[in-house]
Amino acid sequence: MPYHKVTDLEQRQNILQRLFGIWQLGIYTPGTSSVTGEGVATRPEVAFQGLPDPDEATEAIAKILSQFKATGE
Repeated sequence: MPYHKVTDLEQRQNILQRLFGIWQLGIYTPGTSSVTGEGVATRPEVAFQGLPDPDEATEAIAKILSQFKATGE
């Protein structure tokens, strides 16, 4: 997935993940939503499951994205 297409990073934790102390980190790009019978559902382009510390991964990805946007490389 090209860096310039990333629109959002989202940390998510459902009830079962909360019991185990793990998180999901989703990376979104334009067009990663889908229409279902119940409306529009968003799904990440890439999802990292089972992260014990999502802040570390989110910060690392955000840093790479900001460097790319600043330099274009």
